[in-house]
Amino acid sequence: MGKARIGLIVPLPEEYTSVEGVFDVLGDHEQGGRVYYRFLVPGTEHAGVLTVVSDMGPENAALAAADLIGEFKVSLVVVIGLAAALSDDIVLGDVVVGSEIVDYLNEGKVVGNAQDGTRFDVVMAGTNWKPSARLRTFVQNFPLRKVSRGALGAWAESALEQCRIAPGRRPSEPPRLHFTKIATSGLVVASTAFKQRIKEHDRKIGAIEMEAGGAALAAYRKEDVDLLVVRGISDRAEHRKTAADGTRDVDGRPAAWRRYAVRNAASLLAAMLADPHFPWRETPAGAGAAPVASRPPGDLPISPASAAEDPRPGHRTPSRDRTGRPITAAEGLGLAAAAATGLAAGAKIEHHHHKDPPGDDRHEPSPQDPAPPHPAFEPHDRSTPYEPPQDDFGAF
Repeated sequence: MGKARIGLIVPLPEEYTSVEGVFDVLGDHEQGGRVYYRFLVPGTEHAGVLTVVSDMGPENAALAAADLIGEFKVSLVVVIGLAAALSDDIVLGDVVVGSEIVDYLNEGKVVGNAQDGTRFDVVMAGTNWKPSARLRTFVQNFPLRKVSRGALGAWAESALEQCRIAPGRRPSEPPRLHFTKIATSGLVVASTAFKQRIKEHDRKIGAIEMEAGGAALAAYRKEDVDLLVVRGISDRAEHRKTAADGTRDVDGRPAAWRRYAVRNAASLLAAMLADPHFPWRETPAGAGAAPVASRPPGDLPISPASAAEDPRPGHRTPSRDRTGRPITAAEGLGLAAAAATGLAAGAKIEHHHHKDPPGDDRHEPSPQDPAPPHPAFEPHDRSTPYEPPQDDFGAF
């Protein structure tokens, strides 16, 4: 098998189970306290390395991304897993791909509440990252180009056919792809009021998760690494989130929406990586740098994968920088801290210095691809508008 091109970050073991069911996992290997899983993209020779973080939050994702880049010289880091919907057009089971990552608490401020001295308010600021222009163009045109449009349709139909949510709760329509802004922070959000506060900060945010900001910071530090965030929608970031998590599948197991959403995200990612137009970098990340240990960069001994083993890696610090110099523990911890506290507020992949024209929410197809998008990319039709439940979050 060739050199690993993809570094896949899976936040939780439960998410790994669904991802493993999509990608061809060839084996696992422990290195420096972290367990890595080698895989192939189905139907291709594209190789990758996957690691399970086992803990939520940007700090852990930053360390995992730095390790994947430093140890294996991957040129593409992908964060995959679950997210909550902030837009009414995005429903459970849909998949969001990040057009922009909005770290909305970075450089934020906590202030006293003018009406009640026992309460406080959070003033959001934020740092934004965008994927590379090549990746943005690819995802924007994925529903339009002939080959990928067919793959998108096949993905949507297959996802609905394989859905194992119990009758009465299962979706009536196939999942859809949304290329949208994704909010990120270290907070679990289960409040309609706080969700509305995020939407007031940026009305174009479509979903929210907890790891992309850390991975984005690590990728930003390497100029030859791309970042892609792919998330399945499992809840709506409201106080009734627990009810959605308790939905059972046909075998009586809870968390059916979570498994359905992660599998949808993983299978869509596989379809994208297998597309002949995927914009792989010509030069592997870190080319010319000193190899890791005595092996060629990115090569890894493979031991048989065991379904019975718990894919929980240990904790470690990043290994090497772009020149091959070992990164110290202090530097590694500094990277994680920067992801959480916003010490690198100016960091960006393509920093958000411009604003879209007011009211400009339309999707702009490429002039080279005039074909209409596949229906799996269009917003859901709704017979009745979505009415979010009310909670008593108020000022916080």
